Amino acid sequence: MAMTADAIKKEISNWESFFVDHGIEEKFTSDYMSYISPLIANNVPVIFEIKHLSQLIGINAPELLKMIYSPSNFYREFEIAKRTGGKRKISTPYPSLKKCQSWIYENILKNRTISPYAHGYVQTRSIITNAKMHVGKNNLLKMDIKNFFPSISINWVIVFF
Repeated sequence: MAMTADAIKKEISNWESFFVDHGIEEKFTSDYMSYISPLIANNVPVIFEIKHLSQLIGINAPELLKMIYSPSNFYREFEIAKRTGGKRKISTPYPSLKKCQSWIYENILKNRTISPYAHGYVQTRSIITNAKMHVGKNNLLKMDIKNFFPSISINWVIVFF
């Protein structure tokens, strides 16, 4: 849900007061505020560094760093049969990684605007709502992107966020 202009001003004022109360020099405060203000305006959490993020999530920083740089160590993998034959590899996160993913979803991703064309992983949409968009169309391209989630690199995530 979007913040009102008054709520944004109040949150910015709270951060300014925090810096004054903690004796942060004004030259640093203005730099911090230029970082903080757009985050508040976009209704996303203010996160200064990995240690700060780990505190917000409620896990220790070394564990979070391991998740970032060695994510494959935080998944359990198994296979299920495909309808068309063969096997599909499934990766499920361990509880510590799931906790991080849930925090990011609840605090950052949940309130983002989602394209009307996206149907996967959207609460009010499904394969049925996706199919309805294509009824009566002359052409349909059906594809499965192989290894979609593992193909997302840390660099892509950094650029996105």
